[in-house]
Amino acid sequence: MEQERPKQPEQLVRVQNFTVSSDGFGAGEGQSLERPFGHAEPGEMFAWAGATASWPNRTDPGGSRGLDDCFTRDFARNIGAEIMGRNKFGPQRGPWTDHEWRGWWGDEPPFHTPVFVMTHHKRPSFTLSDTTFHFVDGDPATVLAQAREAAGGKDVRLGGGATTIREFLDAASSTRCTWRSRRCGSVPAYGCGSRRTSCSTGTTWTSCPARAA
Repeated sequence: MEQERPKQPEQLVRVQNFTVSSDGFGAGEGQSLERPFGHAEPGEMFAWAGATASWPNRTDPGGSRGLDDCFTRDFARNIGAEIMGRNKFGPQRGPWTDHEWRGWWGDEPPFHTPVFVMTHHKRPSFTLSDTTFHFVDGDPATVLAQAREAAGGKDVRLGGGATTIREFLDAASSTRCTWRSRRCGSVPAYGCGSRRTSCSTGTTWTSCPARAA
């Protein structure tokens, strides 16, 4: 008798570690080369991650453990591709005047996967270390299909901004969004008020009808 093959894990579209301020914004106004987050102070917005033991830029020992550390540690876990808006890639607007700008992150971007940058002004793809940036002009369903194929069965992370996230959650399977959280306790699903709890593995999966938040 042929043995049943183990079920392959579902390929997810994930919004992970997207930080929103207490008064409701994920990035400030007035973005510039000197101010990637505009008027917002990134040191304040991301202080929760910088305080953890798993923060990749930590130069001294120590750091907090617990839920925040789990989120920081698992940021790249099972991620095969990322989709981001053009504002996350850089401060330029309109047609590219040159191709010298290659992102905020230097020669070692933190993604380590293909990255799909949403823009109406395409430019050639390029690779820095193990990250390849593709510049795509398409509807969310088309770009999501490209990212899923590039991810090779792993998950696709939505890297912002807020408008990009809303559009792609609507396009992801058309009807469902998924929140993945490393914690033991109740977790609200993105876009709905339902809660489910799982303490057996420390991982909570919550699914709900997709809604724009």
